[in-house]
Amino acid sequence: MIKRVAEKAAEIVGIPKKSLDDYMHQLKMGVTNEFNFAKNGDKKIGILRQFNKKQQIKKNGPLEI
Repeated sequence: MIKRVAEKAAEIVGIPKKSLDDYMHQLKMGVTNEFNFAKNGDKKIGILRQFNKKQQIKKNGPLEI
């Protein structure tokens, strides 16, 4: 049921479901990481993505390859 709802929502907005899923993940992580949505409300999703990445590095350290 949820998958169909997400597919319909993505269709209404005009983006792929995969992108919608990514945006939702970034928003949830932003809430968890205490991103200032009020201050950055006029910015694109990339600002949130960068913030989440920096917070993840602070939390877990840099990725080792």
